[in-house]
Amino acid sequence: MTQQMGRRGKLVECWTPKYRLYDLRHSFASVLINRGASLYLVGKLLGHALPATTSRYAHCADGALREVANSFPDVLTFPKLAG
Repeated sequence: MTQQMGRRGKLVECWTPKYRLYDLRHSFASVLINRGASLYLVGKLLGHALPATTSRYAHCADGALREVANSFPDVLTFPKLAG
């Protein structure tokens, strides 16, 4: 609870929400992106016209980043040495 100046010049207690609608949209987008949904699809669900807007909502979880980084050696193919 916070206090604000009321109409009659006295401090009144005001309830402030802990979570905002923005927080729910942010979590929704982040979970979908981390589960593999594309920025395009998540942007359409949120009603965004530009992918740049959606990218502000999407944050990759550490596990998803680690998985991608660890899969990099699979991309490389080393030639076998003649011997």
